[in-house]
Amino acid sequence: GGGAAANISNAFQFAAFRMITGMPIDADRKGKLAARFAEMGLSTVYGQALDSRNLPGEEDYWRVLRAKNFTYFGTGMYAGAVLGCASAEVEEQLFQLGGLTGEAIQLHDDIKDAFETPANPDW
Repeated sequence: GGGAAANISNAFQFAAFRMITGMPIDADRKGKLAARFAEMGLSTVYGQALDSRNLPGEEDYWRVLRAKNFTYFGTGMYAGAVLGCASAEVEEQLFQLGGLTGEAIQLHDDIKDAFETPANPDW
């Protein structure tokens, strides 16, 4: 159910923080990763809260999609850039690329839901 899924999601996000603190990397990179993971968690929770309200309209759709997916997927690519010692510019570019990838994945899922018979109300 929803509660169990939320708890598992939280467990994975906190596991990421635990993993970051144990990494054999310098404090600057640990701080960058921890800050971005915190942003990801807050954004995801905010997006899920918006989504649960079934807000009407296209503007709200994009706001929910961006909050739920952009930072979540962007953080994965950002983390790879930080761990790979990329420049700050490349870190940000990969964050943006991951975010756009997350939006595309959510769009695909929503379109698939909309065209089911009957349409899946999740979209």
